[in-house]
Amino acid sequence: MEPNKLARLETPQTAYLLSQFPEVEYLEAGHVAEWLSTRKDQLLILAKEERIGSSLAKTISLATAAIGAVCYATSPLAPIGAVLGVAGYIWAQVTDSSYTHTFNPIPFIRGGVLDVIGSMGHSEARKEFISGYDEFDQLREYLAPVERQEY
Repeated sequence: MEPNKLARLETPQTAYLLSQFPEVEYLEAGHVAEWLSTRKDQLLILAKEERIGSSLAKTISLATAAIGAVCYATSPLAPIGAVLGVAGYIWAQVTDSSYTHTFNPIPFIRGGVLDVIGSMGHSEARKEFISGYDEFDQLREYLAPVERQEY
C-alpha cells in the first residue's frame, strides 16, 4: 500500500450505497461544489422518475377500470378487472397524496385540483397559477424525507 493513497473500505454491502451518490473522488480532490451539483441532479432525476411512475400508475389503473367496465357485457369476469383498476387507482392516489400532500386526481396534471379548476377559462388566474408553480419545489415532494432534507 502506498503511503499517500487512502484505503478504500468497499464491501458488497456498501457498494450499493456508494453507487447512489456521486463519486467520492470529487470530495477527495476538494471539488465539493461539483459533487453537490451532481448530487442535486441525481435527486431531481429520482424525483422525476417517482412523479412519472405515480402518474403512470394512475393512468394504467384508470384504463384497466374503463376496459373492465366497457367489457362487462361480453365477459362476466370483466367487473373483476374494473374493481382491480379502481383499487389500483385509489392506491396510486393515496400514495401520491401522501408524498405531495395535495389531491391530484388527473394523471400528469400537477397542482391542487381546486387550483387547476379555478384557473381554467380565466387567463389571469391561469397566469397567476403558472407563475406561482415551482416545478423544482413540487419535485422535491416526491423524494423520501431524508433526501428531501438533503435537497
